[in-house]
Amino acid sequence: MSSALDIQQNADLRPFNTLRVAARARYLVQLRNSDALAEVLANARFAGLPLLVLGEGSNILLTRNFDGMVLRLTSQRIGKAAIDADSSMITAEAGVRWDDLVTWSLAHGYSGIENLAMIPGLCGAAPIQNIGAYGAELSDCLHDVVVFDRQARGTLTLSRSECCFGYRDSLFKQQPDRYIVMGIRLRLRRSAALHLDYAGIREELDELRSPRVTTKLSFQV
Repeated sequence: MSSALDIQQNADLRPFNTLRVAARARYLVQLRNSDALAEVLANARFAGLPLLVLGEGSNILLTRNFDGMVLRLTSQRIGKAAIDADSSMITAEAGVRWDDLVTWSLAHGYSGIENLAMIPGLCGAAPIQNIGAYGAELSDCLHDVVVFDRQARGTLTLSRSECCFGYRDSLFKQQPDRYIVMGIRLRLRRSAALHLDYAGIREELDELRSPRVTTKLSFQV
């Protein structure tokens, strides 16, 4: 098997759920390179076993041991490709912590996701829930999602419209056993307007009495 894999049997799942519930998995597979995903899913050792894709474990309550394969995508690369002088396409693999991506985008001068700061979880989970906060949603700036289609047994890139986003909803939530999110691409701009109309935000900024609001200031509030 690929060196990109780390496979454990009878694995302790306490480090992988934020409530630190004591539970074990028959197999825990951690993938450092999502390109090896097809190899894992085709392996006879895991054939017929239930599959649980686990991110940061912040939105799950484990109630018992899992007699199947727990899969974690741990690849954490972030990249960017300029579109024009004002915007870039930002790529984040599934294992990147969402809040780390927000911090990275601000450090590089991009706006669009600052209202979503401090949401727990990984980028691989973000499109499933279509995460949102303070009047902004991931779908506002998401360009596409790279997934592994378990039905077609191959990698696909789904556009924003194909993801069927709604309020805390998506294609991935509607068909939970079909797609595994491998990465996301966001189109972020340097001059995007800030979302400040959500209840309480302007009042808080007025308290700060700042003459100029920037993405970094709104991020710190």
